[in-house]
Amino acid sequence: MARYLITSTRSEAQITLGYDQNGLLCEVSITGFDVPEHRLWPFRHAPLQESELKAVFKADYLRWTVLKVTFEEFWKRYAYKEGKKDAQRAWDRMTEQQRQLAYDHIERYRSACHRDRKHLMYPATYLRAERWLDHT
Repeated sequence: MARYLITSTRSEAQITLGYDQNGLLCEVSITGFDVPEHRLWPFRHAPLQESELKAVFKADYLRWTVLKVTFEEFWKRYAYKEGKKDAQRAWDRMTEQQRQLAYDHIERYRSACHRDRKHLMYPATYLRAERWLDHT
């Protein structure tokens, strides 16, 4: 999954767009829109396919950057705080795409554990076992 932050020199608005492994839009997050009607703008203009991103956001006043997840962001989001050094080593061995996927699927994994009445794995085990690939 790839995530992009879209900003503008004309406003304080920020839009985060996330695309799944097939390049299809699966996440939209909006902050900083003061006028309620403007909040609809991303839903009308955000490209459904990642390949169209550059064409849609080509205006000079728009900037888009690829978001990369840090270990600290992962650690903060993962609810179980055990074995930080071991988790950091596992994180360092992963590709950027694997890191993004691991981060993006934490909530789904947590919900599946809650639903199935299972305990969360240690963070390092979650990373090494690639639990984000499970169909939960």
